[in-house]
Amino acid sequence: MLILLFMMKLFLEVKASKEIVDEHTAQTINYLRLADSDLGIIVNFNKKTLQHKRVIH
Repeated sequence: MLILLFMMKLFLEVKASKEIVDEHTAQTINYLRLADSDLGIIVNFNKKTLQHKRVIH
């Protein structure tokens, strides 16, 4: 898992799991709260095509 925070605006979480599940979304929302950020993106590289999910807090 890799977590990046860009200029306190965008929170990027990189995963390599079968799918993006609700637990990943909840975890990202918690990170957004802690970082006082509004936008998060979960990116999953464990598929043939890139899977992503936008999370707004």
